[in-house]
Amino acid sequence: MPFLPALRYPVFPQLAEVLDAAVLLFAGDVATQLVGWLALVACIGLVFVWARELSSPAGGWIAAAMLAGSPIAFYLASTGYVEPLLALFGLAALYAAVRGRQESSLPWIVASGALAGTAAGVKYLGLFFVPASAVLLLPRRPWPVMMRHLGLYGLAATVALAPTYGRLVAHTGNPLFPFYPQLFGTSPWAAQEFLGKQGAEHLLAASTFLWDMTFRRHDAGGLPPFSPAFVVGLPVALVGAWHRPTLRRLLPLAVGYVLLAPVQAHYFLGIAPLWSVLTGAAAAALVDRGREGGRVLMVVALILAFGGEAYAVYRVHRLGLPPATDADRARLLAEEQPLYPAAAFLNGVGRSVVVYGVGAENMVDYFMGTLLGDFNGPASYARIEARVRARGSVAAALDEIGASYLLLPNGASVWTSWAVTDRRLQRIYGDSHATVYRVLPAAAP
Repeated sequence: MPFLPALRYPVFPQLAEVLDAAVLLFAGDVATQLVGWLALVACIGLVFVWARELSSPAGGWIAAAMLAGSPIAFYLASTGYVEPLLALFGLAALYAAVRGRQESSLPWIVASGALAGTAAGVKYLGLFFVPASAVLLLPRRPWPVMMRHLGLYGLAATVALAPTYGRLVAHTGNPLFPFYPQLFGTSPWAAQEFLGKQGAEHLLAASTFLWDMTFRRHDAGGLPPFSPAFVVGLPVALVGAWHRPTLRRLLPLAVGYVLLAPVQAHYFLGIAPLWSVLTGAAAAALVDRGREGGRVLMVVALILAFGGEAYAVYRVHRLGLPPATDADRARLLAEEQPLYPAAAFLNGVGRSVVVYGVGAENMVDYFMGTLLGDFNGPASYARIEARVRARGSVAAALDEIGASYLLLPNGASVWTSWAVTDRRLQRIYGDSHATVYRVLPAAAP
């Protein structure tokens, strides 16, 4: 897996992408979404099992319904996000740690470490599960036994995360690249601003996050909602944790993840299964004390479980059926992504072209060639603008980075005025949203 300097994150923990690539070898790009779907289905199953073990079958159904009834879970599983895999490996690591502590079982302890390290290999947020699972492992046993268990756990976790993080360090010297340059050294890709709110502002946003991701989604990334059961069931989880020591050990981990993670809805899916387990088990402990209580919980679970399907029906009613042909797909993309027709035109030029795009960083997934231009990296907007001013020519600046084409959104930007006056830029495409220029060869001296 090479270092890819044209991307916003040219190197990253990429276990999920590796699994997607394995599927890609046997089927098309749509089939890669089956990896996320398989992870989500397995995660729902593990949520049911764990909540049932902590309470009753009704608690397991409530927990599973909370996750299965969240529209965002379906959305993330079907659009290439890595969060379903993060959620599965993270939850499995915590579950294995609890089993390892209860049974003093070395296989469970090793499995917990391997799963926690695997979660870290999916995404940086997965590093949370390495210490979190270790905390759950801590037994009331003699010191030598405790050290042996933690040593085995740490060894398994290290082996599991070594391939992805070893690659990061080898390429960049920063195990959290491109974040925290103040600790590991700066680079053109330094992207601390992508972490979002920090300090007191972050803690304030985290305090209302469960509400925001459900009812004020514009404040949490604008993605489909989670089941209302997460915020409505918060008091239930708190009361249940107060009365049940087994839940009390899990609650600080669930809260800690929310306080540490960026306040964007899709990040919450990494810890949503644990919240589901907590809420389902707590609800069963408080309500399921007889036949009637169990029936009530089953009805509630049934209602919650259909939240995802109901949202899908609502969206299809608003947007129509998904495109079934390449032509329909291109038409939909052109409606949703104003720069897509220009990207499609450049794809027709050839697969090896290098394009510099201004304000087009979100088009990178639609290019067959190489699209340069972003807010960070060696070809960042600020860097190339400085080179244009220094060279007095857009084409000369693009020569330095090997770009043969320039993609500009239409509008009164300084780039437009530069492009129309540069004699080495030839306009070859234009529509109501974008213009494409070809860089002509420099005249011989």
